[in-house]
Amino acid sequence: MWVLDDAVAAWREQEQQQWQPCTWQQLSLELQTAIRCSRSIFQWQVQLRASVKQLEQLWHLRLKNRVPFQYLIHTAHWRDLVLSVGPGILVPRPETELIVDLAAQAIAANSALAAAPWTDLGTGSGAIAIGTALMLQQHISHPQVWAVDISPTAVAYATANAAACGVQQAVHVAQGSWFEPLQHLPRQLSGVLSNPPYIPHDDMSGLQVEVGGHEPWSALDGGPGNGLGSLQVICEGARDMLAPGGFLALETAGNEQAYLVQQLLHQFVTLSHVPAFTDVKVHDDCYGIPRFVSATRSQQ
Repeated sequence: MWVLDDAVAAWREQEQQQWQPCTWQQLSLELQTAIRCSRSIFQWQVQLRASVKQLEQLWHLRLKNRVPFQYLIHTAHWRDLVLSVGPGILVPRPETELIVDLAAQAIAANSALAAAPWTDLGTGSGAIAIGTALMLQQHISHPQVWAVDISPTAVAYATANAAACGVQQAVHVAQGSWFEPLQHLPRQLSGVLSNPPYIPHDDMSGLQVEVGGHEPWSALDGGPGNGLGSLQVICEGARDMLAPGGFLALETAGNEQAYLVQQLLHQFVTLSHVPAFTDVKVHDDCYGIPRFVSATRSQQ
C-alpha cells in the first residue's frame, strides 16, 4: 500500500481546478465518498510521480531482469524506517529487524549497556545502526553507535540514511574491515551487532536471481565450507573489544549454522582461561527459524 501512496502525487476533480496533493489512500477515500454521494468521477484527473512509460519500464526490469523491487524504487521499509538502498547495498530483510529487539532486551536487563559505544559491523544501508541508535535514545540523550563497512558504497548510503533518519550525531560511519576502525575502543564496546556474510560459497550459485544476480556478493558470501568465515572473525574480535558484561548478537544462515556459532562462542576463553562468553543463546527469527545467536562477554 505504501508503494501506491508513493506513486500518486496529486488529484483534481476538473481540469480547471488546482492540483491537490494526496496519497493513494486519500484518493481512495475521496472516490468512495464520491460514489456514495452519486458524484461523477469521469472528469477526475490523477497526477503520478512517474509517467506510465517510466512505470512500465520499471515493471519490465522487475519481471524480466528480476531486479529487486527495492532497487527500482530506491527505498526499503525496515522496522519504522524508510531507508535509501540501491545496487551495491544489501536490501535489509524483515527477519533482521529482530536484532535490534535483542539489543533492547539486553539493555532492559542491564541499563548500563546504553552508556558505552555500540557497533554494527558490515552496516550496509545502516539499518541496524540506525535502529539501535533510535532505541538507545530512549535510554540516554547522546548514544554512540559505530556503523562499520569496508564498502565505500555502503559507507555513503549509511551516512545518508543516518542523516535522513535524524541520528547523524549518534551514528558514526567508518570505512574498514570489521573491528579495524575501532581499535581505539579496546574492551570499551557495550554491544556488537552484525548481519555478516554467512551463505556458504557453494550455495551462492543457487540463490534466487533477485539476490545472487543483483545484490553484492561481498555482503552474502560467507566463504568455503559452512560459511563461518566472517562470523568467526567477528566472534574473535568481540572477545577482545567488548567491555565486561558487553552484549553480542549475530545473524546467521539459520538452523545448523546458528548452533555452530553457538558452539564456537563456547570455545573462546580469556587470558585467565575462563570462558569469554556466557549466556550464549540461539533465537528464532520472525519465521520461527533458529537464526540469531547472542552472548554476554564475561567479566574477566
